[in-house]
Amino acid sequence: MLTYATHPDRRDLDQVCQGDHGNLGVVRPDSLRAFGGAAGRVRCEDGEAVRGVARGGRRRSAGPRIGAAAEARKRKYQEPQKFVLAEEKSGILNWALIGAQRAIDNGCFKNTKEGLEALHEVRLDSNLSAGFVEECIEFDPSIRMSIPDFNAAFMSWWKEHRGDEHKISPEQIGRALKALSHARIALDRHKFKDKKGIRYICGIKFNEAGRAHWHNTIDAIDTPGFRSSGDLTRVSIKITDVHTKIPAGKNWWNHPLVVKIRNNAAKTKTKPKYPNEEED
Repeated sequence: MLTYATHPDRRDLDQVCQGDHGNLGVVRPDSLRAFGGAAGRVRCEDGEAVRGVARGGRRRSAGPRIGAAAEARKRKYQEPQKFVLAEEKSGILNWALIGAQRAIDNGCFKNTKEGLEALHEVRLDSNLSAGFVEECIEFDPSIRMSIPDFNAAFMSWWKEHRGDEHKISPEQIGRALKALSHARIALDRHKFKDKKGIRYICGIKFNEAGRAHWHNTIDAIDTPGFRSSGDLTRVSIKITDVHTKIPAGKNWWNHPLVVKIRNNAAKTKTKPKYPNEEED
């Protein structure tokens, strides 16, 4: 893989953007060390493409300098820009990433409303539990909820938003929730379970929408032809039983993950109450 021998200035970058790479040199990969800390600035406004303008030291590589146009001809490319795009994508990406990081550090990067909305949509689409957590869950570091109750509400929400697109198993829901890595949610399938073997999620409770979805599934369970997983046979009998206090003990209140969500809650001025001394 070839990498550029010099830090580009504005004229160099304009050449790259316009497809003219004839004056840009390329060198061996080991010469990349000569760059040290590349400097750059990145600006993004109104959805326009990000363009980088690197500046700073112009260290030359000790390796031989070869013209991009000559190298393109040597490798049977008709145009230098096609050679650069085919062979130098990772190098161009590195330029962009270094410039973006410098811009962020300097406070020069401006997020747009449209960009943030698009990023939010991508995040919701990338994890099947993210939308449910956003719409149906509130956070309380002193509360726990059983996984069967969580899954019951999720099934109703999923059907409402995705229809019968495809069935979701409790295992898929659990993996998605774990992958979400939410700072206010604690999961430990080995520790967070009671004497009956029912597992819990710590730090969450249903909001009004979540309670409504829970009721939808509970009502549907008693209808003829309803097909449920064995997980739903262990749901709570009534909604007031869904949320319980996190018990005392090293496997619950003093568990490192529960301590972590309490600390995260403190940052948002949420003060949890200490649990009763009785332990599951």
